[in-house]
Amino acid sequence: MAFHTSWLEEPFILATTFSDVVTSIDLKMAMLEYLGAAQEQPTYFLLDFTQANYVPEKLLDLPLLLQVMNHANTRWLAIVKPESEASYMTQILTKDRTRIFRDRESAAYFLRKMIAYDAAEEGDPSL
Repeated sequence: MAFHTSWLEEPFILATTFSDVVTSIDLKMAMLEYLGAAQEQPTYFLLDFTQANYVPEKLLDLPLLLQVMNHANTRWLAIVKPESEASYMTQILTKDRTRIFRDRESAAYFLRKMIAYDAAEEGDPSL
């Protein structure tokens, strides 16, 4: 298995770190975990490809990824990727609630700020 998913900030930010060669099965399994989390509550997701040696171009065309991106409880999807993947991923992932970052710290910081912003917008002190 070339990925690991865990809560970066429970119960808000669910993060997946990919390593080695990322396959479509790896991404499908991670997206199923994300969909499960999104069924329960509003969730922010972080996909980290910085430790991956290879990510096939067509990998991000998966219908499950689009389901996660378009799910009503998906607040934001932050993607951390190496410089070399920039142009392709940027073309594919231009949704309103998706941002691409060069490092995990920036992505996590952004998601934490979005949690605070969304809580203020919704008037929900628990967020």
